[in-house]
Amino acid sequence: MLSSRNSLAFLLFGLCNSYAFVIMLSAAGDIVVKQKPKLNNRTDVCYEEITEAHCLSISTGAVLLANIIPCILVQITFLFFMQRVPFGIRHALVVLCQSLGLLIVAFSNTVSGSLTGVVFASLGAGIGAVNCLALSSHFPKSVVAMWSTGSGAAGITSSLSYAAFTEPHFAHLSTKTTLLIMLIIPFFYSIAYWIILEIPDTVHKIQILNPKTYIIKEIIYHSNDNQSNENKKADTIVEVAEKECLEMKTAKIVVEKTDKKALTFVSKLKLFVVCSFLSLKLQN
Repeated sequence: MLSSRNSLAFLLFGLCNSYAFVIMLSAAGDIVVKQKPKLNNRTDVCYEEITEAHCLSISTGAVLLANIIPCILVQITFLFFMQRVPFGIRHALVVLCQSLGLLIVAFSNTVSGSLTGVVFASLGAGIGAVNCLALSSHFPKSVVAMWSTGSGAAGITSSLSYAAFTEPHFAHLSTKTTLLIMLIIPFFYSIAYWIILEIPDTVHKIQILNPKTYIIKEIIYHSNDNQSNENKKADTIVEVAEKECLEMKTAKIVVEKTDKKALTFVSKLKLFVVCSFLSLKLQN
């Protein structure tokens, strides 16, 4: 049975993991504005005469690429070696990447520096997604639904919060101040794992003073009770289906020898369904 603490933890995992990722998308326009194009008119309020196009060398598409490509690459490559890395270290790496991403973008005065921060936030989102889904294998399947709910809510809450903080008619805060406020998200992400989550015994735990525990030398695959019960039920169903299929085939042979019309349509349909299920199960 899934406890309320674990449900809340995975809900926060999904919410906080995608929060910085969406924030970078929302702040894409503000990041690009950090470029300083050469202007003939130095007035910041209005331009009495426009003598050249005030174009930017880098568009918001660069921010979108920097926010998506690292995340995809991490999700593809991290699967090959993450089994050796304990969940605690993975989680700390996610928190570090998220915090660095927000800090670098907040204090950077150039687009290249801001894009570096976007890359760190993207790496944190990619590692966090793989980490949370792998961690869910030690819990009932319903935790995946909670994580998905948090991920979906992150798209709405993060964009709305950034708009509310930077909108002149609301909080009217600068981009730097808004991103610094968002540092509370990695803090909640840490609390969700190290305080709220009830870590089971099947999860490898590290000891800070023992570096040997920083790498998992022997990988042991565990299956929870729910999966074991489901496997037992599936085996029982297969055994019953085999018996019914054998009985139906025997009955069909006897009927064909005596009277072919004795086998009703319902019996034929039942025989077809049971035998089809059995053949698919044997193929798998």
